[in-house]
Amino acid sequence: TRGTDHLVAIKMIEKASGMHGRRLRALVNQEIEFLTMVDHPNIVAYYETLHTESHVCLVLEYVNGAELYEYVANDNSLLSDERRIQEVFSQLVCAVEHLHDRNICHRDIKLENVLIQNSDVGNFTVKLSDLGLAEYASNISYLSSRCGTDEYCAPEILLGQSNDGIKADIWSLGVILYTMIAKHLPFNLEPNESRRSFYARVNRAEYEFPSSATEGARDLISKVLQSNPSKRASINDIKQHPWLQHFF
Repeated sequence: TRGTDHLVAIKMIEKASGMHGRRLRALVNQEIEFLTMVDHPNIVAYYETLHTESHVCLVLEYVNGAELYEYVANDNSLLSDERRIQEVFSQLVCAVEHLHDRNICHRDIKLENVLIQNSDVGNFTVKLSDLGLAEYASNISYLSSRCGTDEYCAPEILLGQSNDGIKADIWSLGVILYTMIAKHLPFNLEPNESRRSFYARVNRAEYEFPSSATEGARDLISKVLQSNPSKRASINDIKQHPWLQHFF
């Protein structure tokens, strides 16, 4: 940022004209609004907005590390034991709780939007990024629209039902927890499978636990990947679950 020698990250958004430009400006302004509302060690920090002739530039905290996706894809040792997985997940839960406490739904929680910042002493900090699809939880009519990535989407979103964005975020947390343990997604569109069949499978919460999952992890995942949103665990339920409670 100006006047300092700190590394920063720049998110560049191309300006556009006409109706598309107006919609884009509204989305960017809303993202900036949300970024200014949050202040949490597990969420990528926002510093300022700069404008060039062609781009809006969001100046953000630089995270020295990689996406959680890379850790899963490369079977990184960070995720080799359950305690580390619990540490990563508990930090992510704290980030999402901070958003929900401010009535903000992230709506695109996925491995690619979770960054792991490494320190020189071998510690790590989880950083949730990208509020580009975020929305106010109270804006239910808007939340009935599709967003995010199918493999992480709650069944009520895939089926086009009006939904509670907070409960939908919690489903995405369950997908991430399962994936860190199993090293693959619980729901994947199979070759030659129709979207309709895939959505129905997600709605039935049809997945198999990996043999490496302990009883406590299985119990928590089953409470979070609950296709009926009214029966799905809350953030508080997750924090008080015996498998995770000593991390808070």
